[in-house]
Amino acid sequence: MSLSADLVLKNEAAASRTFTPINVSGTSCTRLDGATSLQLPTKVVISHNTSGAGEDLVDRHLVQASRVENDANGVPFTTIVNMTLAVPRKSASNTTAYDLVSFIKDLMDTAGVKSADFDKILQGQS
Repeated sequence: MSLSADLVLKNEAAASRTFTPINVSGTSCTRLDGATSLQLPTKVVISHNTSGAGEDLVDRHLVQASRVENDANGVPFTTIVNMTLAVPRKSASNTTAYDLVSFIKDLMDTAGVKSADFDKILQGQS
């Protein structure tokens, strides 16, 4: 089963943005936000790999969002957010992964409202 070719995702302002595939390989897909350019892109990358051997096989999934912007002097810089899932194949169900992702989502955003804890994380607090 694969994701749809285009992904429609909401930004901080709850506006829908369409991410279209620009680079697809066997284990990853890079999608570009159609409202941005190749010079200053906003991208979503989803990739997969496996590590370990035998009973210790682990499926790893990376979901990455990145945006290139220019600073006040026109010099580009990149902001990146990664979510990595490492799920042992010996796990009987995806329930643990769902729970852990839910905890992270709740830490960042509570009922559609940006969490004050997220601001503290961005300020270097732990």
